[in-house]
Amino acid sequence: MMIATARSMLWLLATDTSRLRKCLVGARAGRTRRALPGAAAATGVRIIAQCIIPCGVRAIVEATCRGHVRNFARRFFAMTAAAVREPVFWRAGLRIEPIAPAEIGVYRSYLQRSESASTEVPLKTSTGKLGRRTAVRRAHALLQLVDRANAAEIGHDETSSYARRYTMDHDPPADDRAAFARLCAAIFANGIGFNAVRNHREALDAAFDLFDPTRVARYDDARIDAILRQPIICDRAKVAACVENARRWLACAADEGTYLGRVARCAAQDDAAVGWPALVELLRSDFVRVAEMTARQVLKRWGFFTALSHPGGKRCLERLGLMAPQAPAPAAQQFIGAIAGAGGRDPYALEASFVLFSTIGPCRTRPLCLRCPLAERCPAAQLEAAPPRPAASSTAAKSA
Repeated sequence: MMIATARSMLWLLATDTSRLRKCLVGARAGRTRRALPGAAAATGVRIIAQCIIPCGVRAIVEATCRGHVRNFARRFFAMTAAAVREPVFWRAGLRIEPIAPAEIGVYRSYLQRSESASTEVPLKTSTGKLGRRTAVRRAHALLQLVDRANAAEIGHDETSSYARRYTMDHDPPADDRAAFARLCAAIFANGIGFNAVRNHREALDAAFDLFDPTRVARYDDARIDAILRQPIICDRAKVAACVENARRWLACAADEGTYLGRVARCAAQDDAAVGWPALVELLRSDFVRVAEMTARQVLKRWGFFTALSHPGGKRCLERLGLMAPQAPAPAAQQFIGAIAGAGGRDPYALEASFVLFSTIGPCRTRPLCLRCPLAERCPAAQLEAAPPRPAASSTAAKSA
């Protein structure tokens, strides 16, 4: 066990399972928890607080440097692999952020909220009669039909490819450069959509030096003019906003070391269950051309799943009678997370299935209920197919 010295620092360590699979439950969660003290003793790191959630581990540790925390994480991965029967696959990236001693209470509360939130997902169905487990089981059965319908529409390979792209677009960024690139992508997508940005991705990366904020912050008017001559989305206001935001990014990151560190500090005091409102306001105040919807799009693409609900996915849940029509967006995301956990799937990949079903499938804004394979199980489709009731006046005339 490490003897604390004056040079020791407090650190927040966050690591997630690959694709956010909720596999750390039951006995596996217990073995994972028991591997932490052994890894700490072997690497000279002291654990202050810890929590195991179904898709990852969060811990507050005391160590002399970031490298020691990284060594502790690697030893923990090795000890976990030896302790569980089926291997646990972890994300390649680690979140390691310094913690000021005065803020240790805030981060302890964050760990407590994370653990408590992972054990119970608030859910309210449209009928109020279905329990959480019943609704999740029903949704999982319907999801299988949704997947079959998507595959029948565009083919199994394209369906799987779309799910992979959707998941990769929302993976938590590994560093500030990747996070800044997604902020700029959301700004460019305003009014034209992310598909248009994706079609220009290589040209944008080349024009903006792979969106390195340190380089972008040095662009002058001549460089902006040169960028606008490239085969990209030629919108001077958006290009200028990205340059200005690079300067603001560096200024905001100066105190924390990285901007993602600033985000982590704010997230520790925010609430995922209501859609991360503090993080939304942070982005709106830190950057230009970032309204609430853009801020939520950025957060969603930084891995904050409950920040935004895809309107098509939420529409599917409502029409299938799995959620109340007026349910808030974070509730829809929590429900999708519960379905994903029950089926061992990635939440983003599962959401992608509903998104496809609501865009190229029958559950569009104007639904095609007659060709929908879920019509017999869908309350909205049954209502659509029901014959219209006679008007009260015509009924009265017949009786007279």
